[in-house]
Order: sequence, then structure tokens, then C-alpha cells
Amino acid sequence: FQAKPKSADQSNKAGKSLKAKAKLAKGSSGNGVSKKRRHWKQPPSDRGVDEALALSVDAKSVAKQLRSTDRPPSRATLRLATACLMQCVRHVNKEPRAFNSIVRVCLRHWVRAADSVLGRTANDNDAGDEQERDDEDEDAGLRTPSSYPRWEKIRVTCKQYLNCVLLLLDKLRDQEAVRAIAQHCLPLLPYFLCLPRTLKPLLKSLISRWSQGPAPITVLAFLACHRVVKSRKSLCEQACKWMLAGYLQSARLGDSALAVLQQRTLCEMLLLQPNLAYKLAFVHLRQCAAALGRESQQGGTGEKSGRKTKTTSSSSGSLLHKAPLYAGLWLWTRLVAASDELTSLVYPLTQILESLCRTLAAARHLPLRVHCLRMLLHLTRQTGAATALLPGALALLDLADFNKGVASRALSLEGITKLSQSQLKSPSFRAAVSDVAYELLAGWVRSACQLTAFPELCLPLTRRLKRLAKDCRCRAVAKPAAQLLRLTMEAASWTRQQRATVRPIGGGNDVGGIQEADRLNGRSPFQAYYLRYRSMRREELARARPGDDQEVNGEDEDKEENGEKEPMEVAELQDEEEEPELSDLPSTDEEDETGDYEED
Repeated sequence: FQAKPKSADQSNKAGKSLKAKAKLAKGSSGNGVSKKRRHWKQPPSDRGVDEALALSVDAKSVAKQLRSTDRPPSRATLRLATACLMQCVRHVNKEPRAFNSIVRVCLRHWVRAADSVLGRTANDNDAGDEQERDDEDEDAGLRTPSSYPRWEKIRVTCKQYLNCVLLLLDKLRDQEAVRAIAQHCLPLLPYFLCLPRTLKPLLKSLISRWSQGPAPITVLAFLACHRVVKSRKSLCEQACKWMLAGYLQSARLGDSALAVLQQRTLCEMLLLQPNLAYKLAFVHLRQCAAALGRESQQGGTGEKSGRKTKTTSSSSGSLLHKAPLYAGLWLWTRLVAASDELTSLVYPLTQILESLCRTLAAARHLPLRVHCLRMLLHLTRQTGAATALLPGALALLDLADFNKGVASRALSLEGITKLSQSQLKSPSFRAAVSDVAYELLAGWVRSACQLTAFPELCLPLTRRLKRLAKDCRCRAVAKPAAQLLRLTMEAASWTRQQRATVRPIGGGNDVGGIQEADRLNGRSPFQAYYLRYRSMRREELARARPGDDQEVNGEDEDKEENGEKEPMEVAELQDEEEEPELSDLPSTDEEDETGDYEED
């Protein structure tokens, strides 16, 4: 048999295949692996480990180049440091030593190196801060790096570095490490402002850390968010909504220092746009009023006997016992008390709090009722509004029979919503009722003793205290009641003396001209006693709850001697805080073990 002759196309294909085989053989004999197949011969896992191990060796050289004083850092050095950080973030779990060294170097020297490449100086930042305080336009603020000629040459490098920082801020779990990254975000804010697509991810990460705590991370995250929102006012509404949602989701009953800090920082953010604050507060208060309306229609708090009553009122009844409801009311109470532009919300807020006190009239709901009364006290102190604080505080004295005796240590009402039957029968419950009632009544006297009508307003209080001091056989309750009665009568007599010297307002004979002033000038003798009592009360609560340096009601009443509103200066006080360190990871550089981070 003879083979058929090949056609021209088949002969050309055969020739090409022979040439390809010869070229492949030549490449394998010269370099060992062909260029076309070299990519498939590399194991990606081993390659990543080798590169991560090499980073620990290059950390010292990168650090020397970044902090060199002989010559300024170059763009190549900046790209090298960014590439090392990107590689470390990818292989953080495989080589923690390399991650630790590179992250330390970048946190200390990257911002200064980038400013050196751009030509930015400290004077530019100071001028930008003055411009941010003076201008109110949307684009006013810091002189961003995009205004420098060399920005386009390092723009991609900066974007890669900022993405790595955001990834670290999201994924790290150690508090010291998160604190260091949050501190590092402050000098990086001008670079974030140059890249608008990174601002929303930055705000989300910062707000997530702000809502989780602890207090140092909350303060750092708030400072960064506040500066971003002041520079880009278009993001204020979205940032405030995210902060409000995060605050309500992480809300817990109790007046811890972290909760008070979150309330004050969120109030400062909301006060940047009072119209937005009014809208959010109005919507939340309307939801609370609707929930109370459904609860009043169903009757009680969902605890009546009967299967049908429990089933129908379980949803609304559970709403009245959830922490987000009272956390939101505390927030709006502080916001309304801090702003004169939101005084129109005092009336609906007061009505909601008084309705809650009437709905939660049972003794087992004492913790929630105390929260509402403390909010009324705060509103009364800050705004001068007439509330039903005195009747609500006097009604607490009817919840317990003090003749049975009280315990030396009162029951803690923080962090709970209901009391059990055993707790209601315990002497510690009666001690808690006595302490809380004394605290609220003393606070009311402190806020009302400056009023010209105080001698007439305090008549229900003096009658109730006289009866309690006379009939109660428990000395631990009768003695404080007698003391408060004596101090109240002294304050009333002082008010009568001052009222006799008050001149009429105006000089006419009409009714408006002969009216007396609403408030008296001077300092009542009860105020000095109340300041001492507040300090002793804080010490008592601190001993009862060791490790939690919290303030009662979150009120700094020692600083409010004349009823003035306390200014919010959280941002100014926390700017001088030390920069934290990454103490959770081992150090590979001798210089990394000593020395703090350097600020821009």
C-alpha cells in the first residue's frame, strides 16, 4: 500500500508543528522551562509564603528609606512601602512577623513620606485648618494633596494604600491594633478627601468602630467622621443616619460612660444640621407615640392574665421593654437640651416620658420608670420646662413599705428591665427605692429653688416628707427624709427673702408691668449641699460597680451651678490624646520596640 500524497495545507501544518517542537526543545535545554509554560509551573501558595517571608527582611530597608534624613523619600520608596503593605495584608495569617514590621513602618512614616514627595508642609495644614473654620462652603477645608503638581504621579499608589488601611480597619479585632489604625486615619483624611469613592467606605468603617467601642476608639472614630462631614457637608445626612442606626443597634440599658459618650458625640454630629436633627427626632418620637397608643388600647403592658391578652399585646409590650426605645429617648433628651433650635420638641418628648411613667406604674418596672424620671429631670434642669417630675418622684415612695427595714446595700437597677418577685420582697429593693427617690427629689429641689414660686411648689414635697419622717420606723429612711425636709424649708425661706427684693418688670400699671421675674439671681444654699451630695452619690455607685467609671444620668451638674447649658467640647479635649501602639503583635525591629508613633 502506498501513502497518499499530502496536500499543500497539510504540509504547511506539519512544518509549523515541527518548528514549534524544535523551539520548545531549545527553550527547555536553555532555561529549563519554556516561557509560555513558566506561569503554570509556579505554585501560587508557595510563592506567596516566600514573598511574605522576604518582606520581613525588607522591612528594615524600607524603614531606612522612609525616615532617611540625607535625602527625601522618592516615589519609588513610596510605591515599595505600599506594595509591601498590600502583600502583608494578603498574607497576614501566614507570616505575622512581616505584617507587624511593615504595618509599624507604614503607620509611622508613610504620611510624612507622601507629604515630602508632594511638597506639603505643616504650614499648609495649619492654613487649611483656618480656612475650614472660616469658610462654610462645601469645598472649604484642608488644602488637599490633589492641589499639588505631583499628585497625579502618586495617585494610584495613594489609592492602593488607603484601600489597605480600610481593609485593616474592617478586619482587625484587637483593640490596640484598631486604635492605632483609627489614629492613623486622622492624618490620612486629606488623602481620603482627594478620592471621593473612598469616603463612604471610610465612614462606614469608622461608624462601625464608633458604635462598638471602647471609649478611645469611639473618640478617634468620631473625630475622623466629624472632620470628613465638615469638609463634605453632602455626606452629613448619610453619616448621621448610619450613626443613629449603629447607636440604636448597640444600645444597652444603663448609663455607662460609653453610652453617654456616644450620645454626646452623636448630638454634636446632629447639631451640624439642626433641620436634619429635627426631622430624625420627630420621626422617632412619632414612632414612640404610636407604640404607646397601641399599648394603651390593648391595656397595660401585656402582662394581664388570659391567653388572648398575652398574644395580642406581646409585640407592643416587648417594645416598651427594649433598650433601643430608651436609648433613643436619652439621645433626643440630650439633643433638645443642648440646642435652642429644637425647643419645640420639648413638649412631645415630655408627654411621651410622662405617658411611659404612667404605663410602667407597677413596682417591677421600676428600672424603666427611673430612666424616664431621670430624663425629665435632665429636661427640667437644662430647658426650665415644667414637667411632672415631682409627682412621679413622690409616687416612688408608695412602692415599698419602709417599716420592714432596708438593706445596707441597695439593689442595682442598671441594665435590667423587670424585677422578679424575690427581688421585690428583698430589703435591697426598698433601699434602692429610697435612694432613687431621694436622688430625684433632691434634683427637683435643685432645679426649682431659683423659681420665685418655689415656696408654693414645694408644699406637696414638704407634706410627704413630714409624714415619712414621722411615721417611718426605719431610721435609714427617716433620717434622710428629715434632712431633705430641713434643707427644702431653708431653700423656701431663702426664696421668700429674695422674692421680697425683686423689682417689678416694666414701669407701667398694667398686668404685664407688675409681674415678678421668673427666676431669682444669686445662689441658693441648697446648691452647695447638692454638689456635695452628687459627688458622694457617684462614689457610692462606683463602689457598687467596680471597673465602671460612669456618671449618674450622664449629667455634669457640678459644672452647671447657674443652670447654664454645658458646651460640648469632646473634639477639642481629645485632640491631645496620645497615639496608641500595636502592642498585640511581636516586633522585628529594635527601633519598633521603643518609641511612639509620630504625628503628621
